[in-house]
Amino acid sequence: MDDKTEQLCYNDRGREKVIMPKNRRTISPKMKAKITLEAIRGVVTVNELAAKHKVHPNQISKWKKLAVDNMESLFADGRAKAKKDESAETIERLYREVGQLQCDLSWLKKKHQIDD
Repeated sequence: MDDKTEQLCYNDRGREKVIMPKNRRTISPKMKAKITLEAIRGVVTVNELAAKHKVHPNQISKWKKLAVDNMESLFADGRAKAKKDESAETIERLYREVGQLQCDLSWLKKKHQIDD
């Protein structure tokens, strides 16, 4: 068996060997978004969506919660964040300049033998 393995599973009839794939199924971000949008719209139930797309209902609920919780950040003002980044860069630049000026001052004091 190349990409499948036998696994002992339990069902309503007792033990039964079932051939299961080794690799997990990966779902593209585009597909996740589509499923999540359907769940948010609420036209069909989460269980119906899960059966339709062969995904666990809990996973759809997690995606839906994640989308709803982060919805606000989609509409946040990007300019405010850019200003914060700019101010952080300015502060860093000023600290570097102050450090350089302190070094220059101590060098000049040493050169001219000035005490504080």
